[in-house]
Amino acid sequence: MARVRTSVAAKDYPAHGIKKGDTYWHWTPYRQKRRMSATQPRPSQTETNETKADLYSIQEGMSDSLAAALKLEAFEDRLEAVKGAVEAAYDDSEMVYEAFNEKADNIEDGFGHETMQSEELREWADEVESWRDELDDYKEPESDDPDFDLETFVSDIPTGPQF
Repeated sequence: MARVRTSVAAKDYPAHGIKKGDTYWHWTPYRQKRRMSATQPRPSQTETNETKADLYSIQEGMSDSLAAALKLEAFEDRLEAVKGAVEAAYDDSEMVYEAFNEKADNIEDGFGHETMQSEELREWADEVESWRDELDDYKEPESDDPDFDLETFVSDIPTGPQF
């Protein structure tokens, strides 16, 4: 993950919505051009590992969807939106799990044995799989229970691993 810094703009950067005198965030991923933003960047924007960036993007999307779901008027609409957000994160995270395992397999095939990097990738894959198992429990909330509170249910949904 690239290190993020803040600066005060000495000139306008209209492509980024930054005006002279504004505080802005900037970071430079390894061997890439400097990036900047008028708002604090999300982890998916600063991560240089594509697979981890995909995972962070899935987590951010779920978080945004859950927040939007709680703003809906009707309870049934909110409940369906929450289910949809959890289901989407569950489905999308399978791709990340498979990508980590595929990378580990490729390293092991190339070297002919397990390496520290392939072990680390397998650990990451296991953490993603564990998160998927936790999400599976939240795909069908027990909304028929008289003590069911949707806000509490949403706050209990696991946000996922951060590496």
